[in-house]
Amino acid sequence: MSYEIKLNDEVSEIKILKRDGNIMDIAVGENEYTVDIIEVEKGVYSLLIDGVSFNVELTDTGKKNMR
Repeated sequence: MSYEIKLNDEVSEIKILKRDGNIMDIAVGENEYTVDIIEVEKGVYSLLIDGVSFNVELTDTGKKNMR
């Protein structure tokens, strides 16, 4: 499964490689990360990557990926 992430003006593809509960192995471009992720409220997530915490809010762009 893959998603797109936009940070400032840069868009990257994120692929979920493995999931075990709240722990995910993901690939962002050429880089791989292990992420501890939890939904703190609808559409808002807390991510812990290498001991650093990030907050992420999902937004609907209206784009649909039809394959």
